[in-house]
Amino acid sequence: MRADDVVARLGGDEFAVLLGNCPHARAVGVAEDIRERIEAHTLWWKGDPLRVGASIGVVEIDVAFEDPAAVVAAADAACYAAKRAGKDAVRAHAGVALSRVK
Repeated sequence: MRADDVVARLGGDEFAVLLGNCPHARAVGVAEDIRERIEAHTLWWKGDPLRVGASIGVVEIDVAFEDPAAVVAAADAACYAAKRAGKDAVRAHAGVALSRVK
């Protein structure tokens, strides 16, 4: 992450990453990099390896969104699209439609 980027825990296992001045394609690449790093990490619990995955939704914030809640709702919809795709994926919100990234 860059010094100006913001990472916040929204609750439970949900996080938000705000990438300022970042083109949409680059943001999708950052999300995929985060997903790959999480996938590559192994947690050990009582001597057993545990694999962790991440479903990530990406949304470009622009004037089409009325308020921050609408941005979060769009990111949440993209995240659920990633989960429906079999989890451990990245999906980008593109206006009304969701685009496949991975």
